[in-house]
Amino acid sequence: MTLAHARALLPGGTQGVHVEPFNPKHDDDALHALAIWATRFAPIVAPDRYQNDGLLMDITGCQRLYHGDNRLVHRLTNAVQRLGFTHVHVATAPTFGAAWAIARFGHDHLTPSGISPAHDAVSVSYCRGRVQHLDTHDLRRLLAPLPMPALRIDQDTVNALNEIGLTRIGHLLNLPRRSLPARFGDQLLRRLDQALGDAVETIEPVRPAVSPRVRRDFDGPVKQLKAIRITVRTLLTDLAQHMQQREGGAQQLELELTRCDAPPVQVTIQLTRPSRDPKHLWALLGPKIEWVNLGLGVECITLTASSIGRLRHHQIEPWRDPRHDPAQLESLIGRLLDTLTARLGSDRITRIEPAITHIPECAYQQRPVMEEVARSEERRVRSKSIRSLSALSPDRPSVLFDRPEPIHVIALTTDGPPTWLRWRRGDTRLIASFGPERIAQAWWEESNEAILHDGDEPEQARDYFKVQDEHGHWLWIYRELESGQWFVHGQWV
Repeated sequence: MTLAHARALLPGGTQGVHVEPFNPKHDDDALHALAIWATRFAPIVAPDRYQNDGLLMDITGCQRLYHGDNRLVHRLTNAVQRLGFTHVHVATAPTFGAAWAIARFGHDHLTPSGISPAHDAVSVSYCRGRVQHLDTHDLRRLLAPLPMPALRIDQDTVNALNEIGLTRIGHLLNLPRRSLPARFGDQLLRRLDQALGDAVETIEPVRPAVSPRVRRDFDGPVKQLKAIRITVRTLLTDLAQHMQQREGGAQQLELELTRCDAPPVQVTIQLTRPSRDPKHLWALLGPKIEWVNLGLGVECITLTASSIGRLRHHQIEPWRDPRHDPAQLESLIGRLLDTLTARLGSDRITRIEPAITHIPECAYQQRPVMEEVARSEERRVRSKSIRSLSALSPDRPSVLFDRPEPIHVIALTTDGPPTWLRWRRGDTRLIASFGPERIAQAWWEESNEAILHDGDEPEQARDYFKVQDEHGHWLWIYRELESGQWFVHGQWV
């Protein structure tokens, strides 16, 4: 349906509705991530590729860990609901096809787990048991009242069956099998046999990516710090080779030292840019090892790249100056930020990021350089909005004060520009003025994040003026509408 049609069907109107463009890749990635998350309940989990709205799981042998199917189903249902899904529908059956059908089209008296039928919500289907140990009679009884779409057949076949009065799976079971392929194709019988267990159906489970890891075991406890440092540098070289095979670089490194007399000690470093340069990684990891308590000796050292980023290939040209190479410059900036962060702390190194607002104090915000970068699509939409906003915004001063400074002015009219002001114990006459430009809080925002002076109480709307004094200095001043007080907020230098 169209967006206008969807908005018209909402009972409460369009207030509070968030609209985003459809991106199939994002949905596939989210479903794949959900399948990896569900491996904590069963080792074999696969996304449902028929409708891309559920999971298929094989829980054979997992019942003993949860003391039965019902407890496993309820624990999974509660866990998925805590992720933010309001409608979760789970069903267990001896085959994947039967579990898929019951989870989406079954009723409370039909599902063994007592789960209500699903609509266009997240559905999780289970497979219990093996194909050769099926109870065909129970499956026929459970599947007979379900509609034809429960067999996972195409809509043309469903329409052809409905034209001759076959609307339920039970109607199909009462017909001779020989006459079905000639009229409706082989897919109908294959799906029916998969649901009843007469045909084998397998799924391709997700396999979580294993982080690159290298390890070195010693014959006995090692207490010499020099030997520990040499081993760690050797492991960094081996780990860099593993990451080179994956065409990636480490964004987070974890070093674990197994001590013989105490629990293991871990050292973690975070990088702003992916890197697999052993020299750079050692420059960040080496100083931290100096402060590690080795106890009575280290028996094992494990180095893991817990987070990996992709490194693009760049053509190396010997006749080009590396200082003007964008890739080389990006790598050098990343190394500088990593070094400063390791020495000063991650909360002390920040980056300036523009914000979508007209309020001068909130136009830019500081974020840690180690903070995870948003998705490329979100960055594209955000940068486009910021460019549109900056195109409409007037000139802004090169220096914006952290706290506006109060001034005394003389103006010919109440709402007009001043002709004289006293600022920082000095009097000056104004010879030029542009304005006013009114800046107020966004009326469409529910949260009243108003302009702050001291950080505790919201301020009123403001009328800004760009004025020039008799000495040639340009100032950015404003007047609060309710209080009538004047302030200097910035200047051009």
